[in-house]
Amino acid sequence: MKICRVVFTPVDEEKTGDLNLTMDLCLDAEDKPIFKLPLSGYTGKPSAGQPDLQPFILYKDGTMDYGDDSEDPHENDDDRFEKADIFAEHRKIRANEYMNVVSEGENHLYKVSSINPYAVFKAN
Repeated sequence: MKICRVVFTPVDEEKTGDLNLTMDLCLDAEDKPIFKLPLSGYTGKPSAGQPDLQPFILYKDGTMDYGDDSEDPHENDDDRFEKADIFAEHRKIRANEYMNVVSEGENHLYKVSSINPYAVFKAN
């Protein structure tokens, strides 16, 4: 198993790098994402003065939870959650592979633009 920071670039719209998805993922020996640890990521590009950097928690079903800052926890559910097919059975994390994200009922296609390993663990 290895832990990698993976950057996904939008391909289905005219978007800039400001809307990249970055995820810290656990990958098996075949580069398939696995859910072994709590996972997280963010939308945007970290830089000084970046107002639109939005962190999220990634759940086992591919739900990306951006959290909520309102008093009613269900008031902004459409804005709070997105769903990625990151854990689809066929999914492998390799350069230029695609992933679909559903946000507010619309499909958005992303492709892997970079993979940076943090650590590699041997199976026991």
